[in-house]
Amino acid sequence: MSRIETIDQGKAERSVTATPALAACDLRYSYRGTPAPVTDGVNLTIEAGEIYCLLGANGTGKTTLIRQLTGELTPDRGTAFIRGVPALQQRATGNRGVGILPQSANLFEALSVRQHLVCFSELKLAGRAQQRAAVERSIDSFNLNALLRKRAGTLSLGQKRLVLVALACLGDPGLLLLDEPTVGMDPAARRVLWEVLRDAQQRGTAILLTTHYMDEAEQLATRIGFLSQGRISHEGTLDQLRALLGAKVRLTVRDAESSQAIEQKFFSTPEGATTYVREKGITFYALEPLSLEDIYLELTATAHGPNAHPQEAAQ
Repeated sequence: MSRIETIDQGKAERSVTATPALAACDLRYSYRGTPAPVTDGVNLTIEAGEIYCLLGANGTGKTTLIRQLTGELTPDRGTAFIRGVPALQQRATGNRGVGILPQSANLFEALSVRQHLVCFSELKLAGRAQQRAAVERSIDSFNLNALLRKRAGTLSLGQKRLVLVALACLGDPGLLLLDEPTVGMDPAARRVLWEVLRDAQQRGTAILLTTHYMDEAEQLATRIGFLSQGRISHEGTLDQLRALLGAKVRLTVRDAESSQAIEQKFFSTPEGATTYVREKGITFYALEPLSLEDIYLELTATAHGPNAHPQEAAQ
């Protein structure tokens, strides 16, 4: 599937199916009493089998956008569609076939993890056999055996998030909307979740997730979007986003004994970097393509300032 490398809102062109899994058309939303809209003309399309990672500094409207896509918020302008059905209409029918993890979601503290799985399976699925199968599949996929008898109130933040994602995934929905799903998770739990999401993608599930973890987006995303000043400013694969900055590379000079980085510089071409190395007599260094974090900071510097970082500030 082809995809343009930058987004001119309202003019993006690419090959898509007749009915994408998720579409946002010119979404705009303002909270009462705020001087400027939080989202301002967001256009977005996600196909079946895609993992779309939405990145943006805190306060840029990622959660507000998710809430419009699920039908929780009514846009001031524009429409969100889930498999061709307006999101507000889809919400009225219980968002069947959609798994949602809001940023502020929580568990019932007095219930055990197993009780959560059983209760949610009964809400989402018809038939005891299907419910039992979904619960057992979830326990196995998310490695939840050690947590099953624990009450939710005793779980750590990361464990709670893992269980919440498991609840969103119950019944193998065709669309997942996950707002910062791995917050608080340890590395092992994050890897478990990554594998679950990759497996879902292989089955044709469309996945939209927001994250502050650049390595997560690099590992999972088939496409990445940067939310800036209320709209998606740049979008594409990692290679497409990297190409927007030409042949720019990162030079890391390292200490020969400890291998610790002692200097980091960016050059518009590899030739410029090698010239610098030669002139300075540097012998121990690494020359690498830009990371996603480098790309994000470069492309959003105008909107958020040269020192902005997606893991800083509170939304």
